Amino acid sequence: MPIYTQIHDFQDSAIPGRKKIALIQVERKEDYDYEKQITGLIAQALWEKECDWLILPQGTGSELLDKTTARLMEEHQRDMVVVCGSYLHQGENRSTILIKKGKKLKVYYQKNLHGKKDAEDIFCRHIFVNTGMGDFAILFCNDKVDKEEMKYLENLVDLVVFLDFRPDGKEYEEVLTDYCVSSYSFCLYASQSFSDKQANSALYFPYQDREARKCQTLDKQESIAMFWMDIPLLEEGRKGFSYQDTQGRVLSNPLASPVTHYNNPDFRSKETWMKSIGDKEQEFCPASFNLLLERWQAKPKGKENWKLYENLQTYPVSPLPFKIGRTMKSNLIVENQRISSVHAEIFSENNQYYLRDLGSTAGTYILKKKKLKLTENKEFPIKSGECFWLCKTYCFCVRFGPETSPILEIWEQDKKVSEHAIHSFPFFIGKDNPALSLAKYHGISKQHVEISKKQGVYYIRDLKSRYGTYIDPKKTFVKIKASLKDDPYLLENESLFCLSKEAFFVVKLVPSHPDNSTNKKIVYSPEPK
Repeated sequence: MPIYTQIHDFQDSAIPGRKKIALIQVERKEDYDYEKQITGLIAQALWEKECDWLILPQGTGSELLDKTTARLMEEHQRDMVVVCGSYLHQGENRSTILIKKGKKLKVYYQKNLHGKKDAEDIFCRHIFVNTGMGDFAILFCNDKVDKEEMKYLENLVDLVVFLDFRPDGKEYEEVLTDYCVSSYSFCLYASQSFSDKQANSALYFPYQDREARKCQTLDKQESIAMFWMDIPLLEEGRKGFSYQDTQGRVLSNPLASPVTHYNNPDFRSKETWMKSIGDKEQEFCPASFNLLLERWQAKPKGKENWKLYENLQTYPVSPLPFKIGRTMKSNLIVENQRISSVHAEIFSENNQYYLRDLGSTAGTYILKKKKLKLTENKEFPIKSGECFWLCKTYCFCVRFGPETSPILEIWEQDKKVSEHAIHSFPFFIGKDNPALSLAKYHGISKQHVEISKKQGVYYIRDLKSRYGTYIDPKKTFVKIKASLKDDPYLLENESLFCLSKEAFFVVKLVPSHPDNSTNKKIVYSPEPK
């Protein structure tokens, strides 16, 4: 049974203002009744401190205390989020999450499923979005840092709350200093107080200065600590600006492109959330693929350059290993005297496909596409999703819709590292644009290329850059990337190779379709307004 992810959408897509977080902490004692003490601290946090968020001490909760907390929240006028203290329920450690919007109070249970990821009929991962209080998720701390679960939440939410009820949580203090940047979120480490506690509660910010990230710490002697969560500040950082707060501390640029911008309603819709979580599921639970092999006719275009212009036939690659050669010993027969009797084979290992040369006479070659260099100062129309390259190396992509502003994406090694909204034209790409932070990209000119818009059509134009701007040509031109020797070559979608410089192939990986009834992982719950 797979782990479920449940998305709770409260449909309030406006960017939240600064939120005040109160964190209650009491010293853990054996056989001690915390209810009276904690109830008084809850009332103090809600009425005197006027908090928006309240985190109760972990390992000290009960069903009765949950009901008391809910009653106190209902008597209050403000919207708020309360994460109650954890306690054992039917053998499992769980914490109650209470969200009050208007007059409605919703109750959720976050369970600690460490070591129980094969448990049946359990929603183990809750993600709360469009709450008006910030997007957030709750994680329990365990003896071993769950890096996979933490990576899952990267660039999805504004706040990740880590609940720790153990005497020693020093390892989380070390990890969260960097995780707040990789996740580009606020990280609240809520620890239980012990006399010999090594790590105190703290709120982490994604600042450039590593020493400044752990910017607030709760003293062990404090019963209530107050933190400010500035989501508008975080949103400015998501736009790619080197934004400073009121104390002059500079936010880091996102390491990857966050998908949860507030400035565009399309980023806050059900479809986007489902796609974002779906992409995460695909990353952590990859689907299986069927492999197809397209054989293309090619014409020489200069020395060891070819133009692919016609798909002759498509072959399903099955069974494995799948041999290609000139004789009946092969699964795919290529009638050409320069092809060896059994020339090469495709095999599978660890759910990945590889190509291997079988000692052929004329060799097996890995190919790569050639890029077309733009003429200087000549406008070239570009469609949404098309890529272009600066200096033949650095990949950029522009995406736009009929009613949405274009988004510029920056890619590194097949991974999107940042995105930037384009609000005015012409838009310049180069080292002189401080919003893009391109100083580390060697060879890019100060004003390398511009994006313009005319009569609803977007254009790119090279501005006499030193190393040029390149695009994918409409036709596929290829050249030799490497000769395949003894080591196998990992095949990916759109990989290209040829046998003896005579038979040309394009690899297609097509996702297989598992039974949705047993592989469903995402549940979307629109909460009533």
